[in-house]
Amino acid sequence: MVNLALVVEIGVNVDDEREVLGIGVGLSEDASSWTESLGASVY
Repeated sequence: MVNLALVVEIGVNVDDEREVLGIGVGLSEDASSWTESLGASVY
């Protein structure tokens, strides 16, 4: 069995509605997983 972390980025648009901005899978829920996921979302 392999444990993985699902990182879900959620934002709020100008109409106050929640939107999923990104989804990523990491080996753990640590700073490097979040940094990698957030870095991939920056345009």
